[in-house]
Amino acid sequence: MLTAGFMLTCAAQGTPELNAFYGQENNGNVLLSWEISSGSVCSGTRIHRSSDGTHFTRIGEIYGVCGSLTVAVSYNFTDTVPVGNSFNYYRLEFGDGDFSEAISVEVRSLNSEGYQLRVDSERAITDICFSNKEQKQYMLSIYTMQGMEVFRDVTTADLFRVDAAAFPSQVLVFLIVSEENPRKVISGKLAIVR
Repeated sequence: MLTAGFMLTCAAQGTPELNAFYGQENNGNVLLSWEISSGSVCSGTRIHRSSDGTHFTRIGEIYGVCGSLTVAVSYNFTDTVPVGNSFNYYRLEFGDGDFSEAISVEVRSLNSEGYQLRVDSERAITDICFSNKEQKQYMLSIYTMQGMEVFRDVTTADLFRVDAAAFPSQVLVFLIVSEENPRKVISGKLAIVR
């Protein structure tokens, strides 16, 4: 028993080695997963979040001895209140103040039509974000109010980037269509203002 206590004390010094640490947005929550390498242990793990990557706040804790001297151990934590429409930065604190590297997870809040517009007015860029977790192929078509197609693009990502500087001031209509299921349509309007 005393030997085991000595082993835990020695192994707990320094930051435990991580085999993996990653996060994924899922329906407005962020699922964090990490694995502590075999031979690494610590006394408790605290989870911290930041909206700027610099100033972190503790949002959760796993109590007790974490890790194992003999096998790798995996852990999960769900952040149910991440900062919406932003990058959320996460880091782990082990034992008495040893921190992991930070990771970032983007959380998007889509509107009821299934998209979000992100405008970068300095660069005259508009991102049309939508859900595409399966990385299927989607086509974007942009039309004038008179029905003339003025732009078309295809992606397997979860956003289309539109150079708004290419259009005069006007209201445009867009359609995002799944090439696998043409009945799956996301539609909306873009207002180009100079």
